[in-house]
Amino acid sequence: MRGDDQKRRLKVAVIISGICYDSQRRVSEGILHAASHRGDQVVFFLCDAWGYTSRSYRDGEANIYNLLEPEQFDGIILHGDTIQNADLAEKLAERIAKSGVPGIALNHRYSGMMYAGMENTVGMQEIIDHMIDVHGARKLNFISGPKGNYDSEERLQAFRDVLHARGFSLEESQIVEGDYHPHSGSLAVEKWLSEGRENMPDTIVCANDEMALGALYALADAGLRVPEDVRISGYDDAYLGRVHEPAITTVVRRDYELGQAAYWKLRTSIMGEESGDDDTIACHAVFRGSCGCPEDAKSLDRDAVRQMQTMDVKNRTYMINFAEILRSSAVDFSMASAYEDLYRYIRKYARMIDVSDFFLCICREPSREVAENGYLQKGEYREAYEFGKCMYAPVAVVDGHDLACGDFETKELLPQAAWDAATSSYFSVMPVHFQDKCFGYVVIGLNASVKDNDLINLFVMNISNAIENVHKQTQLSSMVEKLNRLYIYDNLTGIMNRSGFNKYVDVVLKDARSDELCVCIFFADLDNLKYINDHMGHDEGDRFIRTIAQIMAQNKHHGELLMRYGGDEFVALAPGVDAEEAKRRIAGLMKELEEVNGRRKQHADDMLFDMSVGFIIIPPEEVQAGIDLDVKIEEADQEMYKVKRAKKEKMIRIIAGREDDRRS
Repeated sequence: MRGDDQKRRLKVAVIISGICYDSQRRVSEGILHAASHRGDQVVFFLCDAWGYTSRSYRDGEANIYNLLEPEQFDGIILHGDTIQNADLAEKLAERIAKSGVPGIALNHRYSGMMYAGMENTVGMQEIIDHMIDVHGARKLNFISGPKGNYDSEERLQAFRDVLHARGFSLEESQIVEGDYHPHSGSLAVEKWLSEGRENMPDTIVCANDEMALGALYALADAGLRVPEDVRISGYDDAYLGRVHEPAITTVVRRDYELGQAAYWKLRTSIMGEESGDDDTIACHAVFRGSCGCPEDAKSLDRDAVRQMQTMDVKNRTYMINFAEILRSSAVDFSMASAYEDLYRYIRKYARMIDVSDFFLCICREPSREVAENGYLQKGEYREAYEFGKCMYAPVAVVDGHDLACGDFETKELLPQAAWDAATSSYFSVMPVHFQDKCFGYVVIGLNASVKDNDLINLFVMNISNAIENVHKQTQLSSMVEKLNRLYIYDNLTGIMNRSGFNKYVDVVLKDARSDELCVCIFFADLDNLKYINDHMGHDEGDRFIRTIAQIMAQNKHHGELLMRYGGDEFVALAPGVDAEEAKRRIAGLMKELEEVNGRRKQHADDMLFDMSVGFIIIPPEEVQAGIDLDVKIEEADQEMYKVKRAKKEKMIRIIAGREDDRRS
């Protein structure tokens, strides 16, 4: 039991596909209205997966349900019949039931959950009986909702059963599957028209009002009138169907009452009280102009229509403003080349979309590439296909003001500071993704009306696409940088190669001429590299090369250039270094090399590293006149060989002296 204090503020999750249809809006508003009486907090998990999008995009949308942690809520409402993937809805129901958190399902029964729903047969039977008995319908076709959807299946079965009971034959070609969108209603009519007008039905029954409107417009495009040539009916009593001319004959669903009833039933259970039997709400048909009936004053109150039309003007004005926000944000977002720039634009528009709270939460997890450095840098996201354990909120706007948020656990949805600061009691959680690649999610504060959800969804889609765009630009920049490094830097040692040296040498020589400096060119060559490669392996030879490169790089001063000239040869160009300084530099190099060899002596099999270094000094007047760098490097090379020959001669004398000692 979670407590017996009826005044306790609860936190309730609502799992619903989206709020894009009137029926979903009415259910959601009924839930919010009931929650407002107790001051409860409601969090909607929304998914826009009904469109004509790719499978990977739908998977990316549906990923939002993986955020649900039942234990974080006092109760859960599952509107499973709105979720396109029936298997996903079943798995969600299983998770909720297994968690032990009280849950209630709408319009579809799941094991381990309470139920509240509306029947789908009575209203459908009333419409078909009416079409046959009042209007003399003889051929009735049906546009269904998607397969696997509970409401859709029930309405289709009711259509079949009533026609069968009335003695009507039914060909499968008279039934076309739609998806609840208006366009699928148009496609169904076009299919029937393509089979010949003589085969057209006199009545089209649709599983919702949106498809009925799509069918009506397709008939009009073909020169067929409604209701004179073809009668049409819908289902759900959507706002657009009510204000249309002719108004759509339909079935009134008491969605608002369903939302309220489900919420109170859930709350009663949370409080540990008996919640009663399953609630099933009856529906009924209303007959309007699309079937040829005069408008029923009870079913279509004219004052109510005028109020709806006034509200429609207000909504259209709102949509015009929001459309401008969508266009402008898309333009600004496209200009962002870095994450922080994009986040700044998002903050700007989050203040303009008329929501009290807006949080953009981005996945923040260590990855293989950066695991040694801990979390990703601010502004980066973890490229993955599911949510990790940690998030951060680079955009947090509360009542028009920015809120600083640190890292937080994904299961919390928002850091506690954000929950405490938020001015809303109702929130929608929507995925931020590109196809099935997961970036994170947004949490948006709602008011008691959810009419603008479609537009907000488009705004979030703009954000998702912009993040992908910045990510690609970042990847491209990184790739270009890597290519530049390959062009400029030696892959083995990390110091410049010839291309990099040639790219910057003119700048260094120009500065030397400007300051009237001499220029020293060092030429270094490794001793006995071939012997090391042949007897100790090329890995040891590479380590020799890297060691020398590191020593020389550490001794390079600002404004000097160092390059790997060949396999075991290095060149350094140092402005302002005279002969005495050059000798000190070489002595310093050899001292560091001795320290390296001192450590190598601990391993008896290790051969000691050695190198020979020569140099030339180019006087300032020669630098001023211009030099042939290749010639000067060759001169420094010759000086290096003098050093190398001197070493060999010294070694020969030492060996000869030892031989003389043995003879004596």
